[in-house]
Amino acid sequence: MKKFKFVTCLSGLFAVCALLWVLAGCEQPSSSAVPLQEPVEEEKIEGEGEQGQEQEQQQQQQDSTVKMTGILIASPPETLYYALGQSFDTSGLIVEGLYNNDTSRTLGADEYVCETPDTSLSGPKRVRVRAGTFSDSFPILVNNSDSVFNSITVNAPGGLVRYIGQPLGTEGFTVTGNYTDGPRILSAFSVKGYDRTKRGSQTVTLSVNGKTAPLTVTVKVPADAEVSAVLMGTDAANFRYGHNNVFIRGQPLSLANAWFQATVICNNVTAILKSGDGISAADLPGFNPNTPGKQTLTLNLDEKALALDIYVADIAPEVYFDYGFVRHEGDPGGWGAGTGRTEGSYHTPPGKTLVLSPVRFLIGYDRDNQDLGVSYAWTVTPLNGSPALSLSGTNSEFLSITPQAAGTWNVSVTVTGRNFIDGSTVSKSAGTKVICDAGDLSPGTYSQTVKNFSPGQFTESGTGHGWSLGSFGGYLIKTVSPKAQYTIIGNGFGTWMEPGVVWFQEDNNHNNLPDEMWYELNVGNAGAVTRRYSLTYFKSGDGYTINEYDQTIKEIYWVDGKGRAGQINGGWPKDWGVAEKDGAWATYTGTLLGDTGYIKSQNYPDLTVWPNCVDTPQTEFPVSGAIAANGSAVTLTNVRFVKVHTGLFNYGGIFGEISTEIENYSINGTW
Repeated sequence: MKKFKFVTCLSGLFAVCALLWVLAGCEQPSSSAVPLQEPVEEEKIEGEGEQGQEQEQQQQQQDSTVKMTGILIASPPETLYYALGQSFDTSGLIVEGLYNNDTSRTLGADEYVCETPDTSLSGPKRVRVRAGTFSDSFPILVNNSDSVFNSITVNAPGGLVRYIGQPLGTEGFTVTGNYTDGPRILSAFSVKGYDRTKRGSQTVTLSVNGKTAPLTVTVKVPADAEVSAVLMGTDAANFRYGHNNVFIRGQPLSLANAWFQATVICNNVTAILKSGDGISAADLPGFNPNTPGKQTLTLNLDEKALALDIYVADIAPEVYFDYGFVRHEGDPGGWGAGTGRTEGSYHTPPGKTLVLSPVRFLIGYDRDNQDLGVSYAWTVTPLNGSPALSLSGTNSEFLSITPQAAGTWNVSVTVTGRNFIDGSTVSKSAGTKVICDAGDLSPGTYSQTVKNFSPGQFTESGTGHGWSLGSFGGYLIKTVSPKAQYTIIGNGFGTWMEPGVVWFQEDNNHNNLPDEMWYELNVGNAGAVTRRYSLTYFKSGDGYTINEYDQTIKEIYWVDGKGRAGQINGGWPKDWGVAEKDGAWATYTGTLLGDTGYIKSQNYPDLTVWPNCVDTPQTEFPVSGAIAANGSAVTLTNVRFVKVHTGLFNYGGIFGEISTEIENYSINGTW
């Protein structure tokens, strides 16, 4: 991942050497003097400190093409007013070196020489500082009068306004030195706290000989500034991974849940403005959180206004049961349109225990990716004279059902927890059926490959290296012969791994339909595994956008069950049952690997912590490793369907999404 460093340009910061500096008791110059000021510090990037600065200085000094072009007194010493014979004090002196590549840096004390003035004679003096052949100076005053300097005051009628990049100067305000024999106008003083890269109101401190006075300055963005802006993220997990302009319907625009960043270039300075630090909620009018789709938001920065596109995902908290198929407009229940399965139910033979657990979306999580917990309430209702069932876990996440005879039961669950969108408490319910089939049904002829790929680089063609499943959730289902030996080969190589999660389903009712329970081939619990993870992709129009690698990509947005949101590279999953139109959506559910809270990261996975994945050294996968929803081991004897889905939601930088790609999938040696 490229690391971008924003450096505040200091060259030309203060033209101090061209000014006449006069202290109290001396005649004022005909033009206003610019006060000496502290240098503006570079914005520090995480992981950089003194060692990084030293390396930068050494590199700058060693690079023969970078040469010093001058020096600048960025801040004079604290003491500018001396009594006769008082020792000269350089405390507070800051000297900047200016270079031919439009950069500057603070010189060390051993890199310049400051002359020592003669304080035995009264009057104004200039103290010269030299570094090589370059020099600059600052004024002092040696006073032999009995007048005592008591304090300073500042007067700025109507307030003081500067533009980004402008030095403070003295225009618009006066500094008065208060002496025992009366007030005098001062033209030289030190300045602390003025940051010409910081928009908004700031209080700076003017000082002479330890006497201080505050001055309020408003720094604005001028109309002629070069400004660019981006919405970096709507939750902390996405702040560091490119722009992210996705909101959830009903999610308010506040700087607590949205991080804007603007880059302002003017007056030879680059200023970075951020939410709460140069950008306020008042600067962002016109957002309607209840209007789904793309909106254009105006960012008002004083005399400059910018248009920002944002996307509002039309989605709300919900609870549902996962039948192992993608959910979309044509099959909103995810029952498996085109597979022969047409109802939301789980079939099971007598005596087999089913463990049910719902998927919760936008319920229970806070903005720090913390699961605050939810409550569950299950009910089971017999239908058509079916016998009552003995139940286990009616108030837990997992409900166990073991029918002993044929029958049908309605099963519903209500989940109560924190609404991610607004923090309120929300209760959502979902229902399914459990059908116990006694005896064999008439054998069917279902035998096919089901492809429901998610958005990705090769989705539009459906091929890549074999079958490219797309980003998280995209899957391939194969019908296999009972007791078959099968092999799945991915395209992992070196440190680049794209693990796929393997699932099994039996056909105990012998109807050749995938209408029973899917069982995960256990990948373990290490390496931050999230089960029943849900991710919804949205398509916005037919427009295109440019990502951080200058690639042209379709506009595909996503929101996951924990409330994280963003954009993804690649094509929309056309030809796999999902409509290709503005507003189309597709929800994939499964097991997410590597969920550290930073979705869309560029960290390559360590597959040693996730056994039984496609792309691990193994190519044959043991049915004996299957587990139920609660993690308990299950015994499978009649596996008829095998599914593989992309298990990561990670971003491979310029290479696009991390996508499981199946090079070969063989059963008894045949495709």
